[in-house]
Amino acid sequence: MGENEALRKRASQFFERLETQVRQALKEGEIRQGLRPRTSSARGADFVLVFMEGRVQRYVRSSFSRLPSNDFEEAWGLVSEAVWGVQS
Repeated sequence: MGENEALRKRASQFFERLETQVRQALKEGEIRQGLRPRTSSARGADFVLVFMEGRVQRYVRSSFSRLPSNDFEEAWGLVSEAVWGVQS
C-alpha cells in the first residue's frame, strides 16, 4: 500500500469516526435537552459532516488562506435551522 493510499484510508477513518461522534451528539441532544432533529440522527449527522468537510475542502482549495472558521456563526445558524428547525 502506497503512502497516498494509507493517507486516504486514515482520512476516511477520521471522517467516519467524526460522523459517529456527531450522530451520538445528536442523539444525546435529543435525550438530554429535548432537541428533536427534523430527520434521523444518521441523516442529521450526514448533513453536519457535509458542512464540515466542505469547510475543510474550501480551506485546502484556497491554499490554506480561507479559514474554516470564517463566517462560521452565520453558516452554523443555517445548518442548525436545517437540522433542528431552530437557528442557534
